[in-house]
Amino acid sequence: MEETSGLGFDIIIDAGVTLYNTGDSATKPTLLPHKHEIFSLLAVGSHWVTREQYLQLDPPDSNILFLKGATLSYLNEETWNLSSSQQGKYLHILKDVMDKLGGGMFRPYLDEPVPMYEAKVFMEMVQRKEVKKRLVVQL
Repeated sequence: MEETSGLGFDIIIDAGVTLYNTGDSATKPTLLPHKHEIFSLLAVGSHWVTREQYLQLDPPDSNILFLKGATLSYLNEETWNLSSSQQGKYLHILKDVMDKLGGGMFRPYLDEPVPMYEAKVFMEMVQRKEVKKRLVVQL
């Protein structure tokens, strides 16, 4: 919120969220945000695009989205491949994100870029599901 002077973000694309707090969260820290943290970061009239397939919105959660005029969309392979009517919507959102990235309006947080010569090894690890993260190849 500090980055937006308290106004919130126009679009949030997540790679998954934590749906509920568990007792072992102190022993197993997670890098995924809680869904209520996402709600607090949304601006008025914003969009939240999630890959979380088991996302459950309770009535208070829906009310928060309603009051902010925010929308929730799901981004998954089935929607991307099968729904031509929604594909344009996601392509528009991704184009907007890429335009803002290219213009320097915001910058992504990159964990560690992978050099080009190591990309094949990391891709094989991702396909074998040994690594559960997205990788950025540095050219």
